[in-house]
Amino acid sequence: MGFFIHVTVSCGLMAMLSLGLMLIVRSGVYSVASAGFYLVGAYCTALGTLKLGLSPGFALVLGAVLGAILGIFCIAPAYRVREDRLLILTLGFAESLRLVCANSRSVTNGAMGLSGIPHFSLLGVNIKPGTIAFAGFVWLIVGIICLLLIRLVKSPWGLRIDAARDDRVAATSLGIQVARPLYIVHAAGASLAAVAGSLYAHHMAFVSPAPFTVVLSVFALCALLLGGRGSVKGVILGAILIGAGLPLLQLVGTPEYSASAIRQIVFGVALAVLTIWLPGGIGGIWRGAKSDRWE
Repeated sequence: MGFFIHVTVSCGLMAMLSLGLMLIVRSGVYSVASAGFYLVGAYCTALGTLKLGLSPGFALVLGAVLGAILGIFCIAPAYRVREDRLLILTLGFAESLRLVCANSRSVTNGAMGLSGIPHFSLLGVNIKPGTIAFAGFVWLIVGIICLLLIRLVKSPWGLRIDAARDDRVAATSLGIQVARPLYIVHAAGASLAAVAGSLYAHHMAFVSPAPFTVVLSVFALCALLLGGRGSVKGVILGAILIGAGLPLLQLVGTPEYSASAIRQIVFGVALAVLTIWLPGGIGGIWRGAKSDRWE
């Protein structure tokens, strides 16, 4: 039972990462900094609860705010560099955060990490990791995020984001501020990744720099592309496939190093196939591959 709860929580956290990245990609910017913001949330929770004595809820909010600030800082050069160079910039930003945590031994305990993170509690209710209640709480947050994303695309802000993505010059000529939506969207996406990182810290009760590599960002991007950039339901399905792939391979007796390699090969082939025959991702099956409306 505990194994399946762990898989359920892992899929939920991957869904949060992918949905946050979906919001960023909606603005026309591809980013691989998700792992960095995930790390920010995890370490804010670990340091806040263990060394500063903050409540888990306040530490989560603090991580989300810090993630949003760093998200704006990360995307600030978007108007000065081309898209390919911006992708490299986000990669360097995420790796810089990981290396800072790995080498700040007096604060983060370096590569040894921080253990003994307390259980998450909200309004005095203790939600113990490894339980159905914790898994349900994670997926409740995922559901709220989905509703907000679908609501966003139908709002004036959603139209501004689309206009700024499609043609910044034309949008500016119509009096639309193209910079502000980009900053807000990237801050929101980074904040969602930080919330996921905070819940990850409570789920594992331990954090170290090792899991927060660029591979995690690539998996979040794979979940987004597998599901389809314009389909919330598709992204959720892609996140479940990515999040459950490695644990299920280990369940059938595959060694961990082999399971990781197999997962990367399978999803690499799947991405190539989908790119050629189904550009809209899995979500394109039920919403139409050319549709750009979020569902």
